[in-house]
Amino acid sequence: MNRKYLLILALCIFNLLSAEAYSQQAEFIPLSKKQLAELMPSESRVVVNLSGAWEQSTDDIEWTKVYLPNSELVNKKVAFRRTLKISKNLVDDLTWHLYFLGLLDQVEVYFNEQFVGRYYGGMTPFKVRIPRRMIAGETNTIKLVVSPLEHSIAQVTEQNLNAKRIYTGLIRELVLIGTPHIWVNDFGFRTVFVNGLSVCKVNVSVNISTSELGGNFLSSLSADTLDGAGGNSTNVRIELNLIDKSTGEVFSSPGSKVINVESQRTVGVDFSFTVNNPKLWSVNNPELYYLQVRITRGGKTIDEFRNIVGFRSITTKVVKSIPKIYLNNKPFEIKGISYIEDSFYGRQSLTARQMEDDIKLIKTLGANTIRFKYSAPHPYFAHLCDKNGILMMVELPLYDVPKSIINIDEIRVRMKNQAKRIIPAFDNHPSLLAWGVTDGAEEGEIHTQEFSNSIVGTYRSLSGKLLYKIICFGADTISSEGYDLIGIRDNRKTMNFSRIKDEIGRLKSFVPETPVFVSYGTAIQPNNHNGYSDPLSLEYQAYFIRNNFVVVRERQCSGSIIDSFNDFILNSPSLITNNENQYLNTTGIVDRKRNQRLSYTTLQTFFNNEKEPLLNAGSYKEKTPISFIILGIALGVIMIFLINRFRRFREYLFRSIRRPYNFYADIRDQRIMSSLQTILLGIVIALTYGIFITSILYFYRTNELSQYCMMILIPSAAAREVLFRIIWMPEVLMIAITIISLALAMVFSFLLKLFAFFFRARIYFSDTITITIWSGVPFLFFLPVAIVLIRALVLSPDLIWFVIMFAILITTWVLFRFFKSTRVVFDKPPFQIYMTGAIVFMLLIGLPLAIFQYKYSIFEYAQYFINVMLKS
Repeated sequence: MNRKYLLILALCIFNLLSAEAYSQQAEFIPLSKKQLAELMPSESRVVVNLSGAWEQSTDDIEWTKVYLPNSELVNKKVAFRRTLKISKNLVDDLTWHLYFLGLLDQVEVYFNEQFVGRYYGGMTPFKVRIPRRMIAGETNTIKLVVSPLEHSIAQVTEQNLNAKRIYTGLIRELVLIGTPHIWVNDFGFRTVFVNGLSVCKVNVSVNISTSELGGNFLSSLSADTLDGAGGNSTNVRIELNLIDKSTGEVFSSPGSKVINVESQRTVGVDFSFTVNNPKLWSVNNPELYYLQVRITRGGKTIDEFRNIVGFRSITTKVVKSIPKIYLNNKPFEIKGISYIEDSFYGRQSLTARQMEDDIKLIKTLGANTIRFKYSAPHPYFAHLCDKNGILMMVELPLYDVPKSIINIDEIRVRMKNQAKRIIPAFDNHPSLLAWGVTDGAEEGEIHTQEFSNSIVGTYRSLSGKLLYKIICFGADTISSEGYDLIGIRDNRKTMNFSRIKDEIGRLKSFVPETPVFVSYGTAIQPNNHNGYSDPLSLEYQAYFIRNNFVVVRERQCSGSIIDSFNDFILNSPSLITNNENQYLNTTGIVDRKRNQRLSYTTLQTFFNNEKEPLLNAGSYKEKTPISFIILGIALGVIMIFLINRFRRFREYLFRSIRRPYNFYADIRDQRIMSSLQTILLGIVIALTYGIFITSILYFYRTNELSQYCMMILIPSAAAREVLFRIIWMPEVLMIAITIISLALAMVFSFLLKLFAFFFRARIYFSDTITITIWSGVPFLFFLPVAIVLIRALVLSPDLIWFVIMFAILITTWVLFRFFKSTRVVFDKPPFQIYMTGAIVFMLLIGLPLAIFQYKYSIFEYAQYFINVMLKS
């Protein structure tokens, strides 16, 4: 007994320790002073990380404690507040700013209950200056009101099969920065190589900003031979230095300029200089420099700030009829992965340690490029890419947007603003390979082209980096004007690799002088080890990536982007994998906890030209649920029994098909018909319909196109979640459809009885049930098809089009029979019945469609499905 209690005690202690370890691991650890110094290198500024305890409210009345940063799931305005202390000695000596590292949409900033402004985030870093008049003294209150996405933006963000979960709140760190009253606001630069790679011309644009230049501040400046001091202005010297980051030594001193600055102004100053024989930045040897800007007067530094610089040349050109990317004049193959900012321990709010660990995994993998999907990278992650020699592809968050939506004013203006925000934030990074404009837009459409021209023009005017877009398999044309790279992707995740090879060749023929890369990946069941014959197994993911990688190389493309590096949480439930968590996307070569999968080690061998591992094929085969066959045969036996055993049933059945007018006239004239046989027929029809629909849904349960259809037809994520779960339980789904079919029959019967009252027709409720059920007799033709449907589709998937046409014909036949029976029984003119039916149809079907169209633009997405998804 004592041993038992000791064992229980030991288990309790172990669980407590495990929970404590998890809590410590899950707790957000903010950027350290050292990491902040790497991110914002300056010796003249005060930097304070505001991560930690805040208060949160959704109504401005009740406030609860919260730790920021944090990825919020609340889809409405959320307010955050806290007090912060600024040393008395520094309140007047410095100008204070809030530096947001990333939030999704808009934020209203209040300081000591005074409105500072409303700012757009877009997951890119930005600064907000706090006016001196709002600072109360040493103790101050800051309040942030974060808004969710607006309707149109939310729609294009959410209505994507693989859209990442949308978080709100303060997703990344918020930093308080104190700068001198004259400070380096920002500076950008462009490098152009001349004379090979031995000489580089650098053009630098520096913006110098000022706050209120009062007498105390001006008098504190050292005396200088510079003219212009006095009033609310002064002259200062702007110095430029190029420093070797590894040694700290000044590599080049391009010179200095004297400018006059006034209170509350921003002044631009340009520099041009030449660097001889710089050490080149590359993925194997990422040599870095600091470009330092100093503001001085009288030899005293007022402000100093540095930016990372890496000298490298990235170009595209055609050599021997093959377009390629060149890094430092050497052919460069993209070995990339898609990265989604998401983790098991912090959702989208990643710690510096998590980012560093991810970079190590990616570098060990052998990848040389990261494509950032759904949001721009964290500034610290971009810094790690510079430091570790990994190129970045940063893109606008536009995925599979229909042509009629992509160019509306709200979307176009939003994306232009996003581009203008994202360019200065990342353009200076030597690791930046290219900017992405769209993914999955409809090619050859005027709206798409107008949007593309507008955004491309913005990028070209502000940046000299490469531009790319990604199009889907099946495109009839590719417009490459304005783009340096073209990406292509396969929506269907087909196992036919010869088809993939042919399609890549066809699409490449549209852009013979533009380098092409291919994006591919597939979702799996994390615990499925059935071998690569099972398309949901871990082995299949490795097999799929391996074969696509080989095909891409055979087609002499410029590289591969594996989609994706990590698992992540979706905004909508997923059908295709039947995972316990329906919102988990499992395309990652590592999971959300960063555990490596077989596909990681397989891809590692290809990226590093090593010997690939052997993959187990397994013996998986698609099977038809045996219950469908048994039940289908049983229903057939029941129908044969009823036809042979009951003469009147046989007569009614054939007469309802051959002479429906006479049949319904018998119902009108109250001829006796067995209610039991009618109910039994209704159950058989409902079960037949259940088997037929379930067979189609079950066969396409792993097909992304079917999931896309359901996203359009069933906009509610909660409803899709239930449906997706039972699709993987075919017997349950069949029963559910059967019950729904019988319930619909009762609804139609009730409506007929209701209309009988208005039309003054003498008809009983039992007669309306008879009319409804016997109108559905043609559905019995589904029975022989339903029994063998799954097996037939396995042998020939294209048969689905014949099945759909067959279903449409039968359904149309049933509807006409229903209206005809109503006309006969009510003894009313055809026009009156059909007009009434049309009105009811509009109310029952048209009204919900109108609401869905307004909220979800289902017709536009349906057209996109036909024009793009089906062609792929």
